[in-house]
Formats: sequence, C-alpha cells, structure tokens
Amino acid sequence: SDELTLNWEFGVDSNLKDDSGNSSFTAPVILEYSTAEIDDNDNYDSEGIFELVKTFKDYPGREVFFSFSHHNHDDYETETYENGLISESTILNNRNGTYEMALNYKYPINEDISLEFGYDGDYVDSEQSLDFEIDAFRGINDFKYNRGIHALFLEYENKFSDKFSIKPSIRYEYVSKEVSSIINLDNNQNSYSGDNVFAQFIQYSYENPESEINLNDGAIYPNLNLTYNIIKPAPKVDESKVSEKNNSNQNYKKYGGRDKIYSLQFGLSRRVDRPGGFGHGQGVMKIRPFPRNIYSGSFLFIGNPYLKPEYSTQYDISFKGPAPMGFFSTSLFYNEIKDKIEWYDDDSYENLDITTFRNSSNGYEGGISWFLVLA
Repeated sequence: SDELTLNWEFGVDSNLKDDSGNSSFTAPVILEYSTAEIDDNDNYDSEGIFELVKTFKDYPGREVFFSFSHHNHDDYETETYENGLISESTILNNRNGTYEMALNYKYPINEDISLEFGYDGDYVDSEQSLDFEIDAFRGINDFKYNRGIHALFLEYENKFSDKFSIKPSIRYEYVSKEVSSIINLDNNQNSYSGDNVFAQFIQYSYENPESEINLNDGAIYPNLNLTYNIIKPAPKVDESKVSEKNNSNQNYKKYGGRDKIYSLQFGLSRRVDRPGGFGHGQGVMKIRPFPRNIYSGSFLFIGNPYLKPEYSTQYDISFKGPAPMGFFSTSLFYNEIKDKIEWYDDDSYENLDITTFRNSSNGYEGGISWFLVLA
C-alpha cells in the first residue's frame, strides 16, 4: 500500500574449489611435500533479508522500520599431505551463521526537531570440527563460538536555523560471548613422542587446555555531531534586462540559480571493533586457538580467544561544499585507541613460526583526507 512497504530477498549459492601445491625446503632439513584441499559438493552459502517500512500519511516523517537478515555458510573439506613416505588427511566440518535484526521508530516533533530510537541485534553462531592426522598423531578439535549483541539507541536532531544544527545520540550495547576449544585424542593415543613441531604444539594444547570463556559485558557509546552551514547567496539577476535572444538567463538558471552551501562539521564519537565477526582472518579465525591449516610448513596461524574489544574515541572536522563543475570534501581526524588489536609473532616455540593477535595498551591515528568529484 502507500503506507506499507515489504521487501524480501533470498539467495543460495555453492562455491567449490580444489587446491594443490608443492613445497620444498633446504634448511634446517631437506624436505619436499605436497598438499591438496578438496571441497565437498554439499558446501553452500545462503543469505536473505526481510524488510518492512511503515509510514503514516497523516503524520509526515513518522516511520517504523523492521529488518531481519541472515548469512549461513556450510563448509566441508578434506586436506591431504604427502611427502613420499607418509600420506595423511584432515577433515574439516565448518558451520557458520550470522543473524541481524533491527527495529527503529522515527518521530518528528516538528519541522526542525526529530527523534529516532530503536533496537539492533547481531548474533554469531559458529561450530567447527577438525578431525586431524599429523605424523600418525590423531584426534578431533571441536571449536564453538556464540556471540550476541543487543543494543538500544536514541538519536536527537535539532535544526536551530538554516545555518546551525546539532545531532547527539547515545547507544547502549550488551554483549554475551561463549568460546570453547576442546581437543580429544584417539582412544589409543594419550601422548606424542615424535619431533613434528605441529604435533608437539597440539600435545601441549591438549595437556594445557584453554578454559571455556563466558563473558557478559555492557558499554555506552555517545556520539555528537555539530554542523554549521556557510550560505553564499546566488547572484541576483534582473530578468527584465536579459534579452530573450541570448542564453545568459539559461546559464544563470543552470549555474547560478541556487545558493551555495558550504558545511563545516565537527564529530565526536566512541566506537568499538569486536573480534570474532563472520568470516576468516578478521572474523572467527581471529579468536580460534587451534590452527585450522596444519599442513602449512613451519607456519601456524592461531587465534586468541582472550582478545579484548578495540575501543576508540574519534574526533573529526570536515568541510565540504560545491566546487567548479563538481563537489569537494576535506576532513581532519584524530583517533585515540584503547586495547588496539594487532598482529603478533609468537616466538615461544622453537622451529615454529606462530602468528596470532594481541591487544596493545594504546594507539593513536590521525590524518587528513581530500575528496573531489568533477561532473
């Protein structure tokens, strides 16, 4: 209807790939081996979104918005290792799902003042099972990760005049997180006595298990935006003196018929970057404490389940407006970062290169940007 809009989209796809490679080492030992990765035909991705927008004909500007979206990913693959003497394989079962929900209400008090408030939800559910075999050392690693973010927000906007407006907002987030990584060795194997550094690492992790993590935390995120408009009135033209035969009046209407508005904006906000979103690298793999690829030579990528969120207080000043035949924008920004997340090389294991993540104490970022569009 004129007041109700519904939108629903859904898609399913399957991405399959087979990888293979050969590696050669001359030091500290001479070694050649080949690896392969084969995806199962049942692998798939599905994603969908449902949106509802309700407007009110008798109350312009009022709006109710609801949305729900999901992204599910199932990944089953087999990795093999061969060096001419032994042949081993590892099977990965990976199920990831993210779900987002939003409900907000826009309420204009008058033409210059408006309120918006609502709820945001963000949920991650991941289960991964790695049935590994390395140097005749066998077992299963079960990794589970669940995270829920529930947020309430309130936004206020007041246009005091054509030149000045203010837009403060506040957001409260409550986060619950559960992380577990359990190693179970085959019944006939309780320890490893070989010299494979990967297997030694697994043995160490088995004997020194990480405790299950259950965290519940809440935080407030304020935000403030101030805007000051510099208005340059369009030149006045006495149309009675303009000849109908020339096109100066048309040029005036095309290039000079509008006021030029230059905006000076100041922003202050508190933001968060949470480890463990959807995907690999910067996603779930960032907090998984067990290596996913154990046939990668002397290199291991290991997540850190104890990573803290990265908080930042951001200050920025921007200036934007029309340019000859286009538009320009420039900004100056400065960020103060607490518990900054960074890459870290763990050298605590001999003959093993481990890359993981850790929180540094503080960090700072600043700079200037320039943007120009010509049309």
